[in-house]
Amino acid sequence: MCISSINIKAAGGNIVDVNVSKIVEVLASAPDSGTRTEELLNKLPDGHEIVELFVELDRNAIASPAHCLAFFTIVDVISFADKMVRMSYKQLLTETEPLCTDLVRVWKTVENLNGDQKLNFMARCSLLLEAGCLAWQDVKDAGRAVGSLSGSSLLKTICGGEDEGSQILKTESGAWPSGIWKKVEEVLEELDFTREKDRSWKYRIDLDSRPRLVSGANIKAYIKTGASTLSPLALARLSQNLVTRFSLLLRTISMYPADHPSIVPALDSFIELLESFADSEAGMVALTILGGELMLNNVKVKSRSKSTKNLLAHLTERRINSISFQLGLDSENLFNFIELLNRKAPQIRERGGLNEMCRTRGLENISVDEFRYALVARDGKLVSEVVTGSVDSALEDLIFRELIDRLQKGDSIKDIPTQQLGEALSRILEEAAAGSGKYRSMLADFVATLDPTILEKGILVSRELQKTLAWGSLRKIIDKNLEDLDSENTDFILDALDKLNQLACIGAERGKIHTVMHVTDNVRGLLLQGILLPDSLFASIILLGSVCERLIATGRLTSASELVSTISDCRLLPVDTPAHASALRRGLSEAFRRIDTPEAADVILQAFMESDESRYQAAEKITAQVMFRNLGMRLVDLFLERRRDIRARVYSVLRRFGAGYLLMFHNRIDELERGGLTVRDRETGRFIAQDWYIMRNLISLLGDLGSERSIPVLERLCDDSDDRVRRQALVSLMKVSEEKALLFASNMIGDPSSDVTAVAVDVLSKASVIERGLIPAMLRLMHTLPSSRKTLMRFFMKVHDDKAVQRHFRTAFSHCRGVPFDDEDLMHDGLAILIRSGKTEAINALKTYLEKNSGGKLKRASAPEKVLVSVSSAIEMMRSAHAYENPVTT
Repeated sequence: MCISSINIKAAGGNIVDVNVSKIVEVLASAPDSGTRTEELLNKLPDGHEIVELFVELDRNAIASPAHCLAFFTIVDVISFADKMVRMSYKQLLTETEPLCTDLVRVWKTVENLNGDQKLNFMARCSLLLEAGCLAWQDVKDAGRAVGSLSGSSLLKTICGGEDEGSQILKTESGAWPSGIWKKVEEVLEELDFTREKDRSWKYRIDLDSRPRLVSGANIKAYIKTGASTLSPLALARLSQNLVTRFSLLLRTISMYPADHPSIVPALDSFIELLESFADSEAGMVALTILGGELMLNNVKVKSRSKSTKNLLAHLTERRINSISFQLGLDSENLFNFIELLNRKAPQIRERGGLNEMCRTRGLENISVDEFRYALVARDGKLVSEVVTGSVDSALEDLIFRELIDRLQKGDSIKDIPTQQLGEALSRILEEAAAGSGKYRSMLADFVATLDPTILEKGILVSRELQKTLAWGSLRKIIDKNLEDLDSENTDFILDALDKLNQLACIGAERGKIHTVMHVTDNVRGLLLQGILLPDSLFASIILLGSVCERLIATGRLTSASELVSTISDCRLLPVDTPAHASALRRGLSEAFRRIDTPEAADVILQAFMESDESRYQAAEKITAQVMFRNLGMRLVDLFLERRRDIRARVYSVLRRFGAGYLLMFHNRIDELERGGLTVRDRETGRFIAQDWYIMRNLISLLGDLGSERSIPVLERLCDDSDDRVRRQALVSLMKVSEEKALLFASNMIGDPSSDVTAVAVDVLSKASVIERGLIPAMLRLMHTLPSSRKTLMRFFMKVHDDKAVQRHFRTAFSHCRGVPFDDEDLMHDGLAILIRSGKTEAINALKTYLEKNSGGKLKRASAPEKVLVSVSSAIEMMRSAHAYENPVTT
């Protein structure tokens, strides 16, 4: 039983009231895990009161989703233990041990884990608590007592051993009270666990879903914050809960008098649940019978429970098609309405129907619609109205036709092997064949329960069935087809692969990633066995490609990246015959083609723009192996993004994997350069900013990719009217072809743009063989382009023996006052050229420099002392070299 507050005797002897319900409510309303921890710290009492609070949260951990979330918040107590008041972590363990040993064990387990191991453990805790809470709610709603179950006693089953940090969550009946296990199995099936041969249940936590589990978002999805904000699974369970409560309310009011103490709490509880489900826009909850099924607003209610079936029969008998509850409904009106609803069907009809009775009583915020049945002739004219009958749904027709088709072919219905069962069905078949809607509905429900595979044909062609059919039924169909993969009949294998292809894609769309990966693992194992015929080999690889696309499109990038690697590894599969080799080649080509869809490209593109590093890495891994034709141009457009980190990511991806997009890059450059929609500045010929950003990066990519196919494009761009384009094109051309770049650079050293000229000089200075005809032009640039003198020096060092070069530097030193070339590094390069020439004229030029720049008694030096010393040293070096080459003989 959950309590709202606890009384604790503080150290001073005063009784302190800790409002547990208030703390649970505050934590449930927190938007994320970080805020939830902050709110907990704000509400925490001091000292030993913290221990009492944590133990109480543990004891009521599965009492409700809100309590479950509050308990999950304290599982990782080590993360905020240093912020607790008057309570250290060590003291917390010591004082909690006598009260709850299991809770201390859980805390110590979390303490000893780090990194991914801790994240995996927290994700497993979250998922296990979710399953326990849902199963407990189902048992509680059914009115069964099963004892007690704390959160720590549930989590201790995954503590200890070597697999504490594993991604695999495994649970079995021994970990649960016997009275709850059946419901637990139902919940585990809903949550996409896999049942193993030893009757245990297993779930593999993928990296895509791990952050959601670690944050507790899976538990928060069940907290009553309005139906429009709940997850589909939470909404389905809430609808089931509401119908169950309504059915029990009908029975309670029919059994007890109006003043019975159990009536008012039951009414208030139902109204509270009703308000939590009410649509925020319409403000109304409609309970409707559609095709023999109960619908709550647009949510289909599962009919497996007895209370749901009883309510369906109760409403059908009274010809009630729908009941609409509006916000503002009070307990008095609800009680009066249920009293009317509990009356016998003939009595209701005698008084004009339930709707008329409600109007007479003046009941507000409740409205009723009734069934109207009629017989219609072939010409569409009304023959007569009738009271009994039912409306056949598409599902019932589908099952009926498929069943008859199987029987006509002589096929048997799986799991219906006995003669007695066949005799029991014979009358239903006869009545159904005669057109009786009642028996067709009965037959459809019966057969679908025993043999869900009969729905295969409908599921594969009906999007509506794919969305609404219970996942448990789909799982049975998937399991049946997985069994067929072990068949010795090759036709069965091929047929199973085709069906599993679509079923696994449905699972990906519905978020059942564990089942999806279970299917792909089975198919991968089949491929590794090497026993498939060419057609089955082709179908297997196609299945992997189709499922991978759905995983990407639904945002499961980590799982998709693993599957992409599996597909790529298929290239290494051994093949026995040319037919197998052809099937493998065609299968891989088709698989990658199927992955390349606009929807998948959108998700990859979004991942490149997000700050989540794990999603970016997964997207990058996928892009490394799959060339998305739908992605290339979108990535190029991201060069316009303001955030530099996004532009850098995009460039990195395209540089590494852009070879496949080369033709697309060429076409985009051609569109920008020659396209009629491109806008340039009339005076300068430059592109507008947006076009230039894209052009600059595309030209750079051509250089980094280094393909010779880009040479004609880069050569054309070297003559573009935009000087920035010419500059970047020459830089990229140098990376692709040095020979071509030197040819263009020779003509571009006279470019009107100094930036272009500087790049041309840089290209020419790196040439292994210097074109000496360029020396006069390069010498002129020493005067006209001072910013490129360092680059020019590299050029002149390679032609130091040229007379014009030597003369230029002799003149430069002999006429200079101060630091030659206004830069000491350039001066040293000039000295090196003169030293290599070794001529007397060079020595004289340097002497002249010293005479002009050295100081004296009445003369101030024009150059720094270290410059004069360097020049003097150069003179001595040349004299020594000259003396060595021309020794004096006696």
